[in-house]
Amino acid sequence: MQASQAEASAKLDSAAEAEARMLGVEGLRIFLLDSVPYLEGTVPSFRHKKAAAEFVSLLTGASHVVNRLRVEPRQGLSDGAINERLQAAFREATVSHR
Repeated sequence: MQASQAEASAKLDSAAEAEARMLGVEGLRIFLLDSVPYLEGTVPSFRHKKAAAEFVSLLTGASHVVNRLRVEPRQGLSDGAINERLQAAFREATVSHR
């Protein structure tokens, strides 16, 4: 790996951590292969996948990014699960105020 590519990879590594937190990406991995940026990991929506690729393109100046991010929507809570959590919270609040 050339020095400039190693420096670019180090820059991507530090930016990847911040980007992952901002976009809700799990296991974000950004790396360069022959000066082409690659993205891997899991995102909650296609919008997040697109935003991550745009970010890496801006960061690296690359016109092409290989985007291997997988979209796995987060599971919402069912009405029953929400009801159970609310009841538990009310019970806890009632006990703590006695």
